[in-house]
Amino acid sequence: EVRRTDEHIERWLVARDSFSAKDPSIMIFNEDFLTQFSGTPRIGFPVFETDKFTPRQLAAMRSCDYLLTPTVWGKRVLGLNGFTNVHVVNEGFDPEQFPLIENLILPKNEIVFVHIGKFEVRKGTELAIQAFTQALEGKRARLIVKATNPFMQNEGMPEMQNCLLRLGYNRLDFIGASFYKGELRVDLLREFHTGKDLQEATYACADVGLFPYRAEGWGLPVMECLASGVPVIAGLWSGPTEYLEAFHEPWYPFLLERSELVIAEDGVWFHGDRGKWRNPDMAELKAAILYAHENARFVRAAQEFQDAVRLFRISFTWRNSALRLEEVLREICGL
Repeated sequence: EVRRTDEHIERWLVARDSFSAKDPSIMIFNEDFLTQFSGTPRIGFPVFETDKFTPRQLAAMRSCDYLLTPTVWGKRVLGLNGFTNVHVVNEGFDPEQFPLIENLILPKNEIVFVHIGKFEVRKGTELAIQAFTQALEGKRARLIVKATNPFMQNEGMPEMQNCLLRLGYNRLDFIGASFYKGELRVDLLREFHTGKDLQEATYACADVGLFPYRAEGWGLPVMECLASGVPVIAGLWSGPTEYLEAFHEPWYPFLLERSELVIAEDGVWFHGDRGKWRNPDMAELKAAILYAHENARFVRAAQEFQDAVRLFRISFTWRNSALRLEEVLREICGL
């Protein structure tokens, strides 16, 4: 028998003996399931990516007394869907798990990109691989991809491998974890047990993060990349605008602004009934990748970027999230 000890879980197990349905209760989960908890008041905390909800999701959220959302964008979406008792509580990162990476010794003749996110159409993993390949053909560069999906057979690795083979890559080794095409290389990584392990294998090796998402409710990997001191190529839309807006300056050339608004549909998790998301403009995305190949290290070394990252690290910690949540609970519960 394997037993994992966790002080937070142990404390929760003890506290459940004194549970009262008269106590405030928060459920952080998918919108569909926000009827399945009790408390007074009942506070739902859904994190969504698009601008519309199904009738079932709307009914579940209406059963809550209050709703929390991590972004102003999310509050606006909820407002357009008729919700008024909404409070913004940002998500965050753990500074101990993701310390600021300084004094890097990166390869002189290879620029390294990193893409992290659950493998699905919304996250844009295949789009990242395609744009990286087309933008940098004939140049030397590497793309580190950690995009396993626990809800897919073999975590989506066969799909990513097939994407690379269709683009003309060859396997670099017998386990199929690395692929090459000319001077380009793509490494597919699996899961990590801690944030530090993830950072050491990805952000600590990278010059720039590549996140061509179609929609995000918050975007933890995007912010963890920035918190590590690594610039990101990312779209200025949906949830990440909450923290990317601070980088929307002339000295930061990697934010994507052009996109096509389309029905959110992938045939797996999105079926056209949950509004729209944005397809990044391919020409703008490839131009950003090409520019990053030549200039990412200059941007990273710029004082303006370093100052913005340090302010970002102060602003978006989990501690700040907890303090904001406490503030909201005091307001809601009249404490």
